[in-house]
Amino acid sequence: MSDPFAGIRLKLQRGCDQLDSLKKEIAAFLDGNPYEPAVELNRVHGSLEGRFVFDVSLRMRLRTPCPLMWGTVVGEIVHDFRSALDHAVYRLSTSDKARTQFPIFTEPAKFEDHSNTMLSGVSPQAAALIKSLQPFSTGEDVRSPLWHLAALSNFDKHRTLHLTFGYLQSFQFNFPPLACDAHVTRQTREGGTFENNTEIARAHIVSNEPPFGRQEVKMHAQINFEIVFNEGTPATGVWTVIGTLLDIADRCADVLERIGQDSFKIDGLGLPRPPDSTRPQLETDLV
Repeated sequence: MSDPFAGIRLKLQRGCDQLDSLKKEIAAFLDGNPYEPAVELNRVHGSLEGRFVFDVSLRMRLRTPCPLMWGTVVGEIVHDFRSALDHAVYRLSTSDKARTQFPIFTEPAKFEDHSNTMLSGVSPQAAALIKSLQPFSTGEDVRSPLWHLAALSNFDKHRTLHLTFGYLQSFQFNFPPLACDAHVTRQTREGGTFENNTEIARAHIVSNEPPFGRQEVKMHAQINFEIVFNEGTPATGVWTVIGTLLDIADRCADVLERIGQDSFKIDGLGLPRPPDSTRPQLETDLV
């Protein structure tokens, strides 16, 4: 008996291979320091607050933008995973109609309106399984990796997916020990996307003696970054590129494992899954 998942497995494998390659490209891109944090230290003269008043600003400098080709690669990865789900429905259907498709909806009413066409020729049992895997059934709604897959797939069919340069997950920065008592106020940006020269933190220092003494002023910064889809894509909040694709890949494999077990009575399909991903982190001393 031929393997009904042979083509599906190949599509999943291709998507996972492309995702792994993209993950490595992004890691190499970030290792090449395409951005750099820079500190600006300015003394405020003539201030009535104290004898020594300094404003400190921490900014992100953009050196190299994201490669535009990444958007096309992401579209190809999304297509592989979407096609694997559609392929499974085609194998489930006894209909000769070519409009079958794996439905993905956040609203039960829309599922009911479209399921007769999308699941034409699919048994009631298999259709019930697919319904139970929908974003409205799992309670995830627009947080579902399946909905992310559908949204990105539909967008990519007509437009180019764009990735923003970077997204600031978290960061910390510290001054060297001050040489005297000083009043220090800080303001930090709570993450988010950044462009060239975006200020991510600032500080205001007031003292009656030189706050840094004779030492060279260094700030230590620890910064976590992600590459994310920009605001032009159908995102809820901020979708990280690698994290979103990893979630999509795992969910597609989970769904197909269920279909294989429940509808084709195949246990232990061992479908391809992508490797884990680690988030890039920059730790540096800023002069």
